[in-house]
Amino acid sequence: APPPAGGARGRGPRIIVWDLEGAAPPVELRAHKYGVGAVAFGTGPRSDLLASVGFKHDRQICLWRWREGKLLGTASVTQKVYALAWRAGGEVFVTAGDRHVKFWSIEDAPGGAAAGAGGGRAAE
Repeated sequence: APPPAGGARGRGPRIIVWDLEGAAPPVELRAHKYGVGAVAFGTGPRSDLLASVGFKHDRQICLWRWREGKLLGTASVTQKVYALAWRAGGEVFVTAGDRHVKFWSIEDAPGGAAAGAGGGRAAE
């Protein structure tokens, strides 16, 4: 099971991931401007990844290698996103909002996951 994680709103929002099994200190991830709307851990061989979506006006998706606290890449969205989930296998994650669903392949980006979230395909 993925470790617990939480996000914040307001000035300097951050994502905090806690290690409940070991003695590692919490990992803080910072990139969003107005808040964190949703987070989701990668699945299968991509469990080292975490995707996050900004709250309201942020309109940014971030892809992280969360154990290292490293931001791999960002992508802009034009519509508000309310939900985020990974597909089994960890190569694709999905965002959803008012009248839209978008599939994001981490392999579509140059360099794959090392470069961040690639272009999404929309279904409206």
